[in-house]
Amino acid sequence: MDRLSEAISKARAARGESSSQTLPAVVAKAPARRSHPEDIAARWQALKQASLSRRQLDRSLLVAKDGGPNSAPFDMLRTKVLHLMRTNGWRRIGITSPLMGCGKSTIALNLAFSFARNPEMRIMLVDADLRRPSIATMLGITPSASLFSVLAGRVAFEGCALAFGPNLCFATNGRAHRSPSELLQLNQVAEELDRIDADYEPDVMLFDLAPILQTDDALTVLQRLDAVIIVAAAEVTSIKELDQCEADVAANTNVLGVVLNKARSLGQGYGYGYAPG
Repeated sequence: MDRLSEAISKARAARGESSSQTLPAVVAKAPARRSHPEDIAARWQALKQASLSRRQLDRSLLVAKDGGPNSAPFDMLRTKVLHLMRTNGWRRIGITSPLMGCGKSTIALNLAFSFARNPEMRIMLVDADLRRPSIATMLGITPSASLFSVLAGRVAFEGCALAFGPNLCFATNGRAHRSPSELLQLNQVAEELDRIDADYEPDVMLFDLAPILQTDDALTVLQRLDAVIIVAAAEVTSIKELDQCEADVAANTNVLGVVLNKARSLGQGYGYGYAPG
């Protein structure tokens, strides 16, 4: 991670940015709180509950659901993210990567499970990678409707959302959307996201985004988020790719930090490292 942090700092310096700078852009403002706590609790309780098998969790490398030693790296990431969220008043956090294959969805799911072990918090993970949705498959579930139908105004949110316990829910897609970029650019999408946010008031709203350098799908969504975590794959993601991804994210919202995933040198298990934004 020292080499990664040094490389990121050099790349930022070349762009004329401070290595310790939090990169400001569009400031996403969450919708005003409008519901009574009893109404919020009732909406969460009304969501359809789904169960997860241990076999499916292991197959998808989801180690943070129940805690323990394997969950420790994600718990550390959760604590760092939560500190920055509280310091800056952030609630909407995106997870993306420069290219496919970096493990961003695995990071997003494990981070959601880690957050949800705090019973005082409500966590929502939104599968916003409409071109290659993976959250439902990784969880081993089949949603009755897709998130993109909700964003298009054809289905109510509860039609695609599945809850796991009282404080964690996932907004998933059963299949890919044919033209996600065009859909995500509609003003209606921002309105639907605000409506979901206001109706359920999650303490943390995570977004699994499309890779930044392969499509423009995520660029519009970035402007609706408070900050973004970038996931890079060790020995796969180049510094040039990471630098370009960070620059594109920083032009639209705040870079929360960089996670180095699949780092074998960090020890056994699901290795990762973290470089702050």
